[in-house]
Amino acid sequence: TVTSPSEFKAAKVYFRNPDKRILYMVYTNAGKFQVMNLRPGNYEVSVQAKGLESDVQKIEVKAGGKATVNLSLHEAAKDSNTVQMLPYDDIYPKGTEGRQIVERLCVRCHGPNFLPSRQWSVDQWNGAIDFMLGNGNPQGAQMQPGDLTKEQREVLVKYLVENFGTASQLRAVKFQREMPVDETKISKAEYIEYYLPPDGPGVGGNAPEYASAPSGPFGKRRVDQDIVFDKQGNVWVTDRGIPNRIARLDTRTGDYSGDFVTPLPTKGIHDLMIDNDGMIWVPEASGPNVDVFDTNTLNWVAAYPKDPDHVISELKESQSIVIDSKHNVYMNFIVGNGMSRIDWQTKKTTVTRPPTPNSFPYGVVKDSSDNIWIAE
Repeated sequence: TVTSPSEFKAAKVYFRNPDKRILYMVYTNAGKFQVMNLRPGNYEVSVQAKGLESDVQKIEVKAGGKATVNLSLHEAAKDSNTVQMLPYDDIYPKGTEGRQIVERLCVRCHGPNFLPSRQWSVDQWNGAIDFMLGNGNPQGAQMQPGDLTKEQREVLVKYLVENFGTASQLRAVKFQREMPVDETKISKAEYIEYYLPPDGPGVGGNAPEYASAPSGPFGKRRVDQDIVFDKQGNVWVTDRGIPNRIARLDTRTGDYSGDFVTPLPTKGIHDLMIDNDGMIWVPEASGPNVDVFDTNTLNWVAAYPKDPDHVISELKESQSIVIDSKHNVYMNFIVGNGMSRIDWQTKKTTVTRPPTPNSFPYGVVKDSSDNIWIAE
């Protein structure tokens, strides 16, 4: 049961297992909650609702047993580092050309909270715009030269510096209307999060061989992306941090039972695919190959070139991958605007471009007839 001095609805109850690095979460219904199938062990239990929180209680759950815990909500403590929540029009002053450009080129992809979470100088904003323009390479550009004239860029930079410059406050858009929640339905769901184990001193991201490696967008954090299941029920996940890795989660124990660094661990990875033989295919994002990992021997066993004939001479970056019923392998170049196909019989790679220039092909799936569907 959860009690509170003020009214609440659909509070979130957290069960954190610090030893296994697993978090379970359920919602309350009329102040009651139930969490099922916890692994045996020690848990830190707490509850949160809008503007309310509880103290943490510690309980032990034994195999085959049950436990009861009652929690009390109180007003949440104020955090001096809390981002200031403001209406959209207060963050983005309306009636200006700068706002129109920002909404057309920035907010449409990044959402409204990306810009106000930055406190950048004029040089940093110009660097970000250059990056989005592909640093001179149209095939690697999120914005094309025709999207932003020289005059519009001056207006854009001025708007960004004035509203999201080094002297600005960290802000986020305040919800003007709460999303309706039916707690009688949502309280039937249970959410489970498994956390990648942190790297210890001198290993993984802290190893000396990666001290001078480009940190990428994630710094020293481990960042998982896509998952596949093997036939034994293990979960395999890509880790996009440096070094690039795939990790195996044993779903029976909740333990991560292995980290496997990719052959080129600073070239970036995104997603992965597993075939019927238990081989995991992992495209190198900016590297030349797709690497193959054997889940039976736990070794990298092969590498196939993605564009051996250099059909795409510009910058290339791989994203999605799929394997058809004949074991032919398809993967996209989200940057470079292409698709790579490895013929399983001949082991030859062919590269083609989609009909739309600069389309940034992202997801790829196959249908029951082995047609390949790509989202631009």
